[in-house]
Amino acid sequence: MAGLGIYRCLYYSAFEFGFLVPLTTLVMIAIANSLPYWLLNRDLIFVSRGETIPKGYRWYVDGVLNALLLIGIFITPFIVGATIHEYEPSVKITPAATATTPSIEKSYSISPDSIIGVWTDGTNEFASFHIMKDSIYYTDQGESYPYRLKENTITIIYPDFTYKATLRMKKDTLVMYSEDYGASKFWRFHE
Repeated sequence: MAGLGIYRCLYYSAFEFGFLVPLTTLVMIAIANSLPYWLLNRDLIFVSRGETIPKGYRWYVDGVLNALLLIGIFITPFIVGATIHEYEPSVKITPAATATTPSIEKSYSISPDSIIGVWTDGTNEFASFHIMKDSIYYTDQGESYPYRLKENTITIIYPDFTYKATLRMKKDTLVMYSEDYGASKFWRFHE
């Protein structure tokens, strides 16, 4: 379930964050309850319309905190969604209707300078490849192959075949998706 939650946080819009409301409610009530407990040595009092107001109710503490809680509970999912997607280009990986692999919508360009560098797939402590201005050097093979980048599509020319993939970048993470090989995720290699 945690994996599904992380996937939804990373690849869906802020409107998908409704599942955070119950958790947000509990956390915000716990935080808001500490103020009257500290000031008045009692818990926060919730009063709805039509109820008699109990002794010790202070509108300037309980009423204001209740209003702030309601506002905070409903805007928090949108704030979380906006924060997660703030630096991400307008690209989404969405489940394809007929396949089990995700499809990437082509809606932005990647700067050639942004992919230049050393990348790893994380399977070991070494770099997987080094993308240079006009070629990709594979460290395990000791070979370089030319590539072309057009918008968000990379084409790597190997001696016996041509690999074509859609790229997606987020900070120091690079995702290559090809119809033949699926999605591959790489991170900038830091020595």
